[in-house]
Amino acid sequence: MHRTVLASGEAKMRRLSPIFLTIVLTFVTGSYYRVRGQTETPSVEGTKWVGPDFEGVTNFYFEKGGVLSYSYNGNSYRNGTWWQDADVLNFEMNENYRVFQGKIEGDVVSGDSKNVTGKEWKTTFYRYKRPNCDGHSFNISATCGPPPPK
Repeated sequence: MHRTVLASGEAKMRRLSPIFLTIVLTFVTGSYYRVRGQTETPSVEGTKWVGPDFEGVTNFYFEKGGVLSYSYNGNSYRNGTWWQDADVLNFEMNENYRVFQGKIEGDVVSGDSKNVTGKEWKTTFYRYKRPNCDGHSFNISATCGPPPPK
């Protein structure tokens, strides 16, 4: 019977291999589940937002295909573009007359605007959610309920 005698370093390596493998697998699978479990910021495509802005209140509509429609001071325009990278939202209006970059956090977008005249300002706007009330049951200080019986 022939027995191979392992060098002490090789024997230690064989004992450590399962431990090393366990550590690596734990790290890899743990990272996988952390990344998979994180919520992804939904696209703003097809959504409407509103908020105070440099010239009053501005309404934004992030159309499909990166088209930005917006209105303020009683006028509406459809000459902007938008793009989104995860939770970062960018847009430009009127051939880059105004540019914006901000962060999406749920139903709020906050960031920085600037225009070609050199003006810079903080901008925050909010996702527009239409009330789900009918004209009979709407009460500004209460939740909506079914319409009253006729």
